[in-house]
Amino acid sequence: LLVLENEDELQSALEISRSLPAPMRIALRFSGFVLNGRKIFSRFGFDVGDAASILETVSKEKNMRLEILHAHLDRYD
Repeated sequence: LLVLENEDELQSALEISRSLPAPMRIALRFSGFVLNGRKIFSRFGFDVGDAASILETVSKEKNMRLEILHAHLDRYD
């Protein structure tokens, strides 16, 4: 299972998956959630605001299987 958290990793995984004999198992990590009206920025994960387009990209790939959605939460107390 490969955890992807940025565009560079996603593009590399897409390229590699197309040459594999079986679907690549992936997880996507998201961050940048809003709490109390404030966006919590993190260097870990795709921005949650981009989730729809990322999920659309992944869903179109026949040799990539999304298994996990992961959230990176920081300073949520």
